[in-house]
Amino acid sequence: MKRTQFAIWAFLGIILLSGCELLNPKSKKTEFTIAIHEIVKYPRASHIEKEIPTITGQNIWISTTPYLFSNSIEKIECVPNKEDINFSDLKLKLNRRGSLIWMQLSVERSHRDLAFVVDGLFYRKVVPETITTEKDEFVLLNVKLDNTTANAIAAASEDNYYFFNPDEKKSPF
Repeated sequence: MKRTQFAIWAFLGIILLSGCELLNPKSKKTEFTIAIHEIVKYPRASHIEKEIPTITGQNIWISTTPYLFSNSIEKIECVPNKEDINFSDLKLKLNRRGSLIWMQLSVERSHRDLAFVVDGLFYRKVVPETITTEKDEFVLLNVKLDNTTANAIAAASEDNYYFFNPDEKKSPF
């Protein structure tokens, strides 16, 4: 009898202690996080450069520190690619920090290809679109992704942003 009562109390204690996690159906992990990295053509510094896989199965070297990451991207929308409507580009809504980073990136790296990385996998080379003021909060990323991948990245973008910025409140609008 005492064993049964102990098991019941233990079970109730576990449920009460983890109740918040059980009621929240969303997991506490990120999906489809995106990053913009510098492509390294001649790797020399292994502690600040790494080799990552590409979607074609090859490998590419990038700098380990991203210029832009999902923590600076409030929201992503899919827009049809100008050259082929069967593919999508991404319209990024950047926070103030992201706008400042992008503004600097678009000037300093405007002539260089950068790596568009999703969850540690290289997808495309991108050239940053120029913005001239930090008030420009939207930038177009010409990545020519298939619609399924683009929609998944867009759907996860807000959750990723608030995962990395838990102090910011989600707008009800």
